[in-house]
Amino acid sequence: MKLLKIIPLIIIILIVHLIYKNNNYKNISYLSIGDVSLYNNKYRMTYTYNMYLKDYLKEKNKLNNYYSYYKKDLTINDTLNAIKLNKKIKSIGLKRILRESSIITITIGNSDLILEDNINGIYEEEKTVNYTFNKYKKLIKEMKKYNSNIYIVGSNIKYKNLTDKLNEKLREYYKEKYIGENTSKSIYNELRYQIVNEK
Repeated sequence: MKLLKIIPLIIIILIVHLIYKNNNYKNISYLSIGDVSLYNNKYRMTYTYNMYLKDYLKEKNKLNNYYSYYKKDLTINDTLNAIKLNKKIKSIGLKRILRESSIITITIGNSDLILEDNINGIYEEEKTVNYTFNKYKKLIKEMKKYNSNIYIVGSNIKYKNLTDKLNEKLREYYKEKYIGENTSKSIYNELRYQIVNEK
């Protein structure tokens, strides 16, 4: 008799667990990280990829939390240090946000290209791009300790021809995790379809 009483309780617990699990898939936490690429040439805000994706998820009632770590002139090392020091966004540590995010997009590198170009000059463009790319890999490696759902958005704010060269290296290295610098909605639609239907 005791067993007959326990079985319905177990079933109820399983149902509650499944409901909770399914609802969690619909509640996406989104972290976006970026540098000067958030701005146009006059340093005014533009309608960027992260804004587009955030608005889409919100419209579909799938966005639970949105965290943004965007700063003008933010470098790769700045971001790496922010993670290691566990800097806070909305009073929550960055490491925790990384662990709990369903989606992470990162647009960074232009500030580094500008700094390195000022040091190396026009005759060392390959050195500038390679140095920035290697720092990028270190950053992604550190982020992957907490989460692998990282999508790299190439910058569409061009700095000389260095931005294109860096974007190309990122595209070749990260393949399907590289979204691209094209701002056309077709690319955004394709990725948002993947993200929403995977969850």
